[in-house]
Amino acid sequence: MSMSPKSYLHATSGTPLTGNSLCDALDQSATRFPDREAFVFASKLKRQRITFKQLREDVIKLASGLVHLGLKPGERVGIWADNCYEWITSYYAMAYTKLICVRIVIGYNEVYFEHLANKTKIAALIIGPGDQERVLLNVAPELSNKTNKCDVAKLPTLRCVIHLDSESKQGTISYAEVMKIGNEDDLGQVTKLRETVHQDDEMMMLTTSGSTGLPKVVVKSHRCSLEGAHVYGRRFQDIAKTDVCYMSMNLFTHASGDLSTVAGVSQGYRVIVPDSNSDVEFLVSLIREECVSVACLLFSFVLDFLKYGKVDELCQSSLKYVITTGNLVPSEILIKARKILNLYSLLGTTETGFMTINNNPEKFEKTGCPIDHFEIKIIDDNGHIVPRGTVGELCARSPYTMLRYEDDEDKTKSVIDISGWYHTGDMCRLEEDGCIAVVGRKRDIIIKEARNIYPAEVDQVLVRHPKVKLSRTIGVPDERFIEEVCACVCLEKGEEITVDELLQFVRPYLPDFHMPKYILFFDCFPSGPTGKVLIPELEAKAKEMLGM
Repeated sequence: MSMSPKSYLHATSGTPLTGNSLCDALDQSATRFPDREAFVFASKLKRQRITFKQLREDVIKLASGLVHLGLKPGERVGIWADNCYEWITSYYAMAYTKLICVRIVIGYNEVYFEHLANKTKIAALIIGPGDQERVLLNVAPELSNKTNKCDVAKLPTLRCVIHLDSESKQGTISYAEVMKIGNEDDLGQVTKLRETVHQDDEMMMLTTSGSTGLPKVVVKSHRCSLEGAHVYGRRFQDIAKTDVCYMSMNLFTHASGDLSTVAGVSQGYRVIVPDSNSDVEFLVSLIREECVSVACLLFSFVLDFLKYGKVDELCQSSLKYVITTGNLVPSEILIKARKILNLYSLLGTTETGFMTINNNPEKFEKTGCPIDHFEIKIIDDNGHIVPRGTVGELCARSPYTMLRYEDDEDKTKSVIDISGWYHTGDMCRLEEDGCIAVVGRKRDIIIKEARNIYPAEVDQVLVRHPKVKLSRTIGVPDERFIEEVCACVCLEKGEEITVDELLQFVRPYLPDFHMPKYILFFDCFPSGPTGKVLIPELEAKAKEMLGM
């Protein structure tokens, strides 16, 4: 009797792991390519060009300043700033001094910032100009009448605030001053600390927003950060078949920021960082003028390139391919984008890093195939590996997986088992071609008359309609079937459509019991500061609209 293959894959690799820390990566690139540009920070007004040699020199200066301020190995330092050169130097200076970088999301309000600062026990905060200054003063009004010493009631562990402005503000010390205050003794201490840095040392903390409550704090090591970025950097070079010039719009504070902050340093290629306010016209000119070969763009920019007729210009440029991260949207527009722009999609989680890569335009409903050094398996409710083609929970194991959730052993144990498998909570199936198809979240299953319905299956059909911008399908109470299907929809700006028209559109693609009983229209969905839809609030609003 023949047995179906198991839903298990190990993505072997011709790219070995490096065994390096972030410090090793920068030291090696600064030695091998001292005069090569490492970063170009570009706005419409100016371009700041940084070589690997200059980057390392500035990192050592800043590291000496951090030691001079009395910061000790293992202490946590928050960085709350938009993409800029100082973000990069701060990140690597923390690595050299064995400090732990806490990446704070731009847009956090007072509640989220205070929660994160106290959860991670930050000893110092590096802050850039922007609305975060207002938020900080609301949480720490004591800073407004201090010089550069911290004594903040709501943030008891905070001892120092470093401001990225050239001049220090009340209650802070300027970044420029920290760059100057390190002395020979401080430099000697940095050298000693650098010699003890190991790739398994804790290096950073970043947040991952759940659909409810305050964000969890993910702890990662040098290994988690570097090895994944190194593998992807190697993949960029293999696909481009040329020297890589990488441009990214992703925020450094996000998990995908490692593709910008680490991959180029590890591989020794140039990274172009556009201003966060860049428009399509500027990005096209930047790609052409800087000879960009690989661009990492949000989906909105991919769509803008198509919408504003810029594809021909891109096709005639140096651009070899486009990477997009974080979305799984199987629309006809994205299939068109892949055919024209050579689009690759990367998907993963904050806890695991990017797990899959997909460049098949006919399979955008799938996440793609596992990336190098990943093991994946699909299991049933009893933990047994299911046959290929069978839906179950996706689990992953790799060198890139987080160490833990900070100060939350129970949550850590709930997602990482004793064998090191991370349980994603995603319901997937592994197909014969090795691609992973996402069906939905484990907890999002709608059970209608004893039948399981995965919301993503309905959403993936609805977003194909050209007038539909976003769709989130939820379950709502039903007297007969216990639960019914309710599709919550946001339309493109200025568009109108009736419920009947949408139902006619989706009917050919969905089984009868998947058909939404209700379709509700929203201007926007309730979301947290990172943009993730808050499902409980959406469910409550939907019930209110339905009079339940």
